[in-house]
Order: sequence, then structure tokens, then C-alpha cells
Amino acid sequence: MLTLAQRIYLVKCYGIGNVSYKYAINVFNKKYPVLHVSIPALINLLKKFNATGDVKDEKRKLKKYDEDDAATLVVLDSRILKANRYKAFKPTILHTLEDGGDARRLEFCLVLSEKILKEPLFCKYLIFSDKLTVTTNGVVCSQNNRMWATENPHAKIYSRSLRYKKVNVWCGVYYGKIVGPYFRKAT
Repeated sequence: MLTLAQRIYLVKCYGIGNVSYKYAINVFNKKYPVLHVSIPALINLLKKFNATGDVKDEKRKLKKYDEDDAATLVVLDSRILKANRYKAFKPTILHTLEDGGDARRLEFCLVLSEKILKEPLFCKYLIFSDKLTVTTNGVVCSQNNRMWATENPHAKIYSRSLRYKKVNVWCGVYYGKIVGPYFRKAT
């Protein structure tokens, strides 16, 4: 980083007789042997001087924060939290398992295993899919939810039941083609 006096001297070295960039840098480096200025640095300094008539760096404009802007407040909050060594942790959502669920899951695994043994190409006819559930009771989406703490709280959000108003969005892939999306009122 050059001082203001060094910048002025460098511009004068170039400006005397409109010499080449290399000559101006050689003259400058003889006076300041510790500093080695590159040609791009000289070009940038001359562009700044021609545009503004000054060799000083422009003062950085600070962003004005609008107090009503919610996004700005979120950014400021996260900066303050990070400055105080808080970290964002993702909570784990746990659902209650209903009676008889273990038996149904085990039965599904056994039936699927039998079908694969009987017909090895059975998996080719399966539909691979994903579902998104949008709820109306305030259950959070763990993808977007973070808890700030200095240490991992190993937070768990317990959902009392899977029985509440919700909408399911389903989409699948079958033989390399997209199936859906389908919107369905969940029960």
C-alpha cells in the first residue's frame, strides 16, 4: 500500500514527458527500493487520477440499514450472534410412533423382499418419489429452521401427532420421466 506522497511521486514520474510505464516504475523503484510497483498498479492509479483528479482512495460508502426491513434485521442479528461466538444448529424433528406401526413397517419390508426375490427386475418398475407436507399448525420445516447457541443444544422438536390439517405435494420419477407434481389434501 502506497502512501499519498508515494502515489503523487509515481504519477509525477509517469507525467514528466509522458514516458513509458516501465520507465516510470524504474524511476520510482530507485527512490523506493523496498516497494515494487507493478504495471497494472500504475495503470489503475493513473485511471483513478484521470477520472477524479486525485490519487486518494475513495471513502467506502456504508450501507444504510432500514430499520423496517426484516431481511436487514435478520442479517444484523446473525452478525451479532456470530460476533458473540453463537452458531446455528439444526433441530431434529421427532414424530410419535403409533401403536401397530412397527408391525406394518416390518410387514412392508418382508413383502418387498419377497417380490424382489421372485422378480429381480421388480425394482425397475418402482416409482421413486418425494413428498412435501405443508402444515397449518405451526410445525416447523427443519430445512429452514436454526437455533442459535454457543454449544450444540441437541434440540429436538416433538410433534404430538401426525393428525392435523396439511397439504401434501407429491412428485415422482418412473422410467426416467417426471410424474406430477400432485397436490392432495392430507387426512
